[in-house]
Amino acid sequence: MRIKPHLPLVIIIIFCATLFFIDPKLYSGSFMKGLAVWSNSVLPSLFPFLFLSNLLVNSGCLDGLGKKNGLSQKLFNAPPQTASVFVLSMLCGYPIGAKTVAELYEKKSLGGSEACYKLTTLCSCASPIYAIGAVGINFLKSFKAGIILYISLFLGQIFCGLIFRNRFLSKSVPLTPPNERKINFGESMYSAVTSILSVGGYIALFYMLCEMISTVLTVILPANAVFGATLTVIGLLEMTNGCYAYAGCFPLQLATILCAITLSFGGFCVFLQCLPFYEKCRLNGGKVLCIKLAQCFLTGLICFPLSLLL
Repeated sequence: MRIKPHLPLVIIIIFCATLFFIDPKLYSGSFMKGLAVWSNSVLPSLFPFLFLSNLLVNSGCLDGLGKKNGLSQKLFNAPPQTASVFVLSMLCGYPIGAKTVAELYEKKSLGGSEACYKLTTLCSCASPIYAIGAVGINFLKSFKAGIILYISLFLGQIFCGLIFRNRFLSKSVPLTPPNERKINFGESMYSAVTSILSVGGYIALFYMLCEMISTVLTVILPANAVFGATLTVIGLLEMTNGCYAYAGCFPLQLATILCAITLSFGGFCVFLQCLPFYEKCRLNGGKVLCIKLAQCFLTGLICFPLSLLL
């Protein structure tokens, strides 16, 4: 009886396992391709930021910065730590924002789960290295498109924070002075290593899942519908794969808008990377998804007029 609530998941797992056994070479190759993307692009750019963000949180520096900054409270009705976490998120990208929010929550620096929802509206974004470098320059072959992408992501978060200004209200928590905490290098390193390994696992797994879904869609859909359906599903699942596909299939302006929406949403791969941190804050995944959908809608609206400059 206990298996009934999980029956759809069990069926999906059995189906994926069957596909893998039918053509292990194809799907092992896609899995290794995901690992290559992680090791060559994500690991060297993200790991240092994971470690440094851990040090900042453990040292209490974010609390100290929040003390001096009342802008986030005035504009977004958010906790004083918001400005610091927002800067970390905008510079370091996924999943630094969610991870930092979870660590602040665990150290009781935030006023409960409502404060974490508030920070989620403002602290969930792709990094400038990824948006401008990987997507703009490497995929879209345009530095200007990369800049437009990042501006759209930045403004999308700002407007999302303003829209949810009067939602997710929480009590304020006294800020902890930075000198009351000790910096634990070992704990920061361990946390960064486990986080980056988790990210790598999700990226490789979703590369393989995208290949499987592409195979299934080719079989069940008419030939003229396969292309659009495959691009849509890939973009929803994994943003790197999606942005690469959009850049190769559409004109620059349309590809830039689609990439902006995809980067803002992050895909279910990024959502699952962040999910353990959301769970630490006792956040409802459905509410977080609604926030992300609002954010990607706003980002797309902002990117549309900016893309006309290309």
